[in-house]
Amino acid sequence: MRKLFIAITTAMSLLSASAEVTYKYDESTKTLTFSGEGEMEVYTTDIFGDTYINPAWSNLKEDVENVVINEGVTNIGKHAFMSFSKLQDVKIASTVEIIDVAAFEECTSLTEIILPEGLKEFGEEAFFGCSSLTSISIPEKVTYLPGYIFQSCKSLKNINLGNVKKFGPQVFQYCGFETFEIPEGTKTLSENMFFSCDKIKTIDVPASVEEIESGAFYYCELDTIKFLGETFPKLTGFNNFTMHKEEGDVVISINCNAYTEEAIEAIKSHGGAYDTKIIPSWPDGVEVYSTSNAYGPLTITPVDCDKNLYKLSVDLWTSSYQVTWEGTYDVPESDLHKTEIVVDLSTPATVIANVEYGSNSSNISLSADVYGKGKVDVEKLSSSSTSATFKLTATPDEGYKFSRWEPFGFGIQLTEAQKTSPEIEITITYTNYIDAYFTKVDTTGPESPDVNYCGKDGGKNATWKVQNDTLFILGEGEMEDYSIYDDTPFYFENYTYIYVGEGITNVGEASFANLYNIKEVYLPSTITKVGIDAFAYCEELEKIYFAGATPPTFDNLSFIFDEIKDLVKIVVPCDAVNAYAEVMTDMNVICENVSVDDVDADDVVVVAADGRISVNRDEYKIFDTLGRDLTSSNGSLTSGVYVVRIEGKAYKAVVK
Repeated sequence: MRKLFIAITTAMSLLSASAEVTYKYDESTKTLTFSGEGEMEVYTTDIFGDTYINPAWSNLKEDVENVVINEGVTNIGKHAFMSFSKLQDVKIASTVEIIDVAAFEECTSLTEIILPEGLKEFGEEAFFGCSSLTSISIPEKVTYLPGYIFQSCKSLKNINLGNVKKFGPQVFQYCGFETFEIPEGTKTLSENMFFSCDKIKTIDVPASVEEIESGAFYYCELDTIKFLGETFPKLTGFNNFTMHKEEGDVVISINCNAYTEEAIEAIKSHGGAYDTKIIPSWPDGVEVYSTSNAYGPLTITPVDCDKNLYKLSVDLWTSSYQVTWEGTYDVPESDLHKTEIVVDLSTPATVIANVEYGSNSSNISLSADVYGKGKVDVEKLSSSSTSATFKLTATPDEGYKFSRWEPFGFGIQLTEAQKTSPEIEITITYTNYIDAYFTKVDTTGPESPDVNYCGKDGGKNATWKVQNDTLFILGEGEMEDYSIYDDTPFYFENYTYIYVGEGITNVGEASFANLYNIKEVYLPSTITKVGIDAFAYCEELEKIYFAGATPPTFDNLSFIFDEIKDLVKIVVPCDAVNAYAEVMTDMNVICENVSVDDVDADDVVVVAADGRISVNRDEYKIFDTLGRDLTSSNGSLTSGVYVVRIEGKAYKAVVK
């Protein structure tokens, strides 16, 4: 059977592809040979039309590894070896002048081909999809590479273009060039010429180039494009400079004389708007850029191309920004903060326009926002090109006192002493803001000129004071309600614990919000209500002790403990755990018997006027209402309520 096949094949090979050219196939060497005079017959006129006819030898495309075109044959016909996927070696006679359309398309095993010196012309797609082709030299008589000729030749790294000066569309799309030299004399970079040639990093555009068509560098990953001509080319179509570089900018360097506003705008409007740095041509190693284009666009304008003099100017959009020139270039002291300087970039240097929030003139201003009731006078004492010094004087209204300064944002540094001083001097380098806080006081009460009130609607039923590290809220009835956006009177004090005394019936709205240092809070059995935002943003809060056997009502539980709901422990009397857990759902309610037996226990506990607690038992413990063990401190206790634990019971002791 196999001998019969060979006989048939040999017989076919004696048939003429045209009157002059014949072919034969040697199965033993897998070689297809063409001999005769003149042209191969054209087997197709349109691959996409109805007239496509396979070459007579196309049934061998899965077998042929070698092709020989003998002397006398003058062309390689259209689609002659299309999809000959095992073709590895081609020998072409010197008489061949044309390699026609798609002649070697998709010959995926072809790594190299030597073209004859007499070759004059290619057809489109001649080597389309030859994915293993690594190098090729174009003969001197060829001056034009038609469209798609080397498209998808992903391994093609080296090409000698000879005298080629003209290119059809997509000639090198998806090629694997690592370097590429555009021949001098080329006038047009064709449509999608280097589309997705992602291994080329640097390319020079010669002075002869007059036009760049759509997508010429589309999806490239170039680091640098250099335009050498003194006239910038015409850009047509779109996406000419739409790159696909993952990191950093594409640097487009333009001959100094061609570096114009029109050229820059043309590049930006043809895909180079977002990831492109456009600079005049200067020595390698020179860099000029702005640290913040958003607030100070940097413009580079040639002053004298022969001397490499350039004007660098930054357009500061508002007086709230300033520029400081930095880098390796030696900018004179007098120019360091100017928005426009002239530099000589004939040698490598780095010039950075460091744009920062601020102002470089006497326009620097400072304003104060007032919280509470009072006023702030702002007086400018002096100013320079980079800073200004201001005097701030805070004057409280009647019934209020100045509490502290709080800088807005960044840029103002205050000492601890300055923070609470009503008169300070500060120096700033750009327009800034500061907050002044005033708190309400009342000096008409009979108790003390220093008493502070926090009762509902300004009432004197509730007072506050700070002793050591504890804030005490004492008295009877309701506390004042506050806003989460304003400070409470006791916000600025420094303490870690809060004790609310018996008789206080509610925790006011936002009473303890934003107290970042608070760790523990004690609430008495008289508390019946906790207002919204009461403990919002108390980020260090660990425990809240509820002494009452009945849970209070809560305005809105999630907002009362905003941001800390999952962190704080709710400590309640053991016999009230279930009741609290039903109300404070999803919170960590635990049992610690912090409630005390309010009984007549004179035979057990005696409270002395000097702050001592005398206990008629050998073993006992003294705790404050926050659960801290103060047994060893007996004799130096401040006024307040304490818990004495004896034989498993808790007793209340009051030091007055």
